[in-house]
Amino acid sequence: MRSKNFFTEDVIFGMKPKDVISMETVWTESNCRYLVIKVNKKLKSIDLLPLEEFYMDEKKQEAPVLSVPFYMIKNISRIDKGDLLFLANHGNPHIINALENS
Repeated sequence: MRSKNFFTEDVIFGMKPKDVISMETVWTESNCRYLVIKVNKKLKSIDLLPLEEFYMDEKKQEAPVLSVPFYMIKNISRIDKGDLLFLANHGNPHIINALENS
């Protein structure tokens, strides 16, 4: 059974790679920060790099990219990319690429 979306898919389609978002899913009770890697309109999913682990662990360099189906997203919004500057020393290529192309 699928949960009802609290937003339209147009909101997700407006997200671009390298955007930083705050999102709540069916797995979490609060919003978490993610870096958008890819929005897949055909599969109706969004590929994301979870950023919360990088904020908690100063030495963390790698994290898996998650592919989240649209129907599992409860709430999503774009946030300021300025927070990525705090993560520049981690050496993660997705974060570095987002900072260089801002």
